[in-house]
Amino acid sequence: MDELKVVKVKLNELEAYCSRFTTGIHSVVPLSQARMKSYLANPNSLSSDVALYTIESKKQIVAFRSIWADVLHTSKEPVRFGWCSGNWVHPSFRRKGLSLKLLDVALSDWEGKLMFTNYAPESLNAYMKSGHFSVLHERTGKRFYLKSNYSELLSSKVNNKLLGKFAAMGGKLLSFYGSLKAESFVTGNFSHFDISIDTECPEGFFENIDENTSLFRRSKEVYDWIFRYPWITETEDEDSQYPFSSFKKSFQYYFITIKKSQFKVSSMLISECEGKVKLLYSIHIPRHEGLAMQFLAKWCAQQKIETLTIVDPELAASMHDIKNPFLFSKAFTMNIYSSFDVEKKKNTTVFDADGDYIFT
Repeated sequence: MDELKVVKVKLNELEAYCSRFTTGIHSVVPLSQARMKSYLANPNSLSSDVALYTIESKKQIVAFRSIWADVLHTSKEPVRFGWCSGNWVHPSFRRKGLSLKLLDVALSDWEGKLMFTNYAPESLNAYMKSGHFSVLHERTGKRFYLKSNYSELLSSKVNNKLLGKFAAMGGKLLSFYGSLKAESFVTGNFSHFDISIDTECPEGFFENIDENTSLFRRSKEVYDWIFRYPWITETEDEDSQYPFSSFKKSFQYYFITIKKSQFKVSSMLISECEGKVKLLYSIHIPRHEGLAMQFLAKWCAQQKIETLTIVDPELAASMHDIKNPFLFSKAFTMNIYSSFDVEKKKNTTVFDADGDYIFT
């Protein structure tokens, strides 16, 4: 095997290092421009943080791992740590331990304090085989399907050509039935409520969301950073060589506020990415969770979205139990894993968006 060189890039070196990949002679880009700008603007970061690890062979990157800084609030004191966010190995160099090698180097640099979430199944297997991580917080909600490409979805499940044709026909019938169900869907009466839907974060939206029990207590400065530096762009650019999500035809945050008699009863933050919707933050006064889910169901039907993902198990169960426009749902797990012990406060709150789930 060619000599492999491990390269560590600190935050204050990141822009200069990434600039070498704009020439077009490299087969892969280790950070999209959007992620790089986000990392550089992160208010929790230090210039000495190692944000990117690569392995090079003949001046070409064959593996990389990127990490961004965050802070969690334990029962004793705030703790800085790094989120594992972006892990890739060239197909010709897989099963050679390169991903684990970079992980071990990162663990040493970050004093053994790393976390991950928002993972693909194969990445989860690799992390758990390393022996460094355990579950910090379990989150098993549901993914609800409304207007998906059922023909493609069902056809991909069968290998037989004839069965594939029947699957495609069944998918078309499902799509037709789903459209009828969405168009005829009627939910509760919201005439007694004042409902606003904003695409920019309104003043005071996050009031009472990150209370003292929040494990990843995000300040206004952190929220401003997140929304100013999204990882998804609607403009095609040189990041086509970046192996993860970067360019999408549509990406938008929606801030939903439900009030009654000027009193806020529910706040929800959702994201929509090419028809796929995620519930990111939500807080409700007691006994209004069902109301919020009814409105969200109505909005999804009107917008003819493809899928809705709710990681919070209680809210997912609430959506499942009310009248809704979705054809079916299946379990969706997005746990948070940690390489170090965390002493939580009582009644610790963890939101769906905690970690990098909010960025994509």
